[in-house]
Amino acid sequence: MRHLKPMLKDSRYRRIKSELRRLLSTGRSAKGDLEAKLVDVRDLALRVEQNATEAQKLFELLELLEILRYKLGLDSRFVNETERRIPGFIYMLEEHVEHGFNQAGE
Repeated sequence: MRHLKPMLKDSRYRRIKSELRRLLSTGRSAKGDLEAKLVDVRDLALRVEQNATEAQKLFELLELLEILRYKLGLDSRFVNETERRIPGFIYMLEEHVEHGFNQAGE
């Protein structure tokens, strides 16, 4: 409570002022569990950060593919094992990509 209350007057937190008030009222309430609410907020922030990190990795991969294609003149595509290869391409078997990720998509 001592940490949250000064944040109400701080202009940096004006966008979340109503949320801060809700947290403070939860902390003042006899039935309120401020710690549980703060844990929920932290977990939500961690999920958002993790999703942003995964999205960033995807964008970096797409950027790398663009560099390979336009700057180095190397294209990439999926092939099957029996397909004839052409020089100047990076080939990957689709099954290697499909099984190259764990359950979390990493």
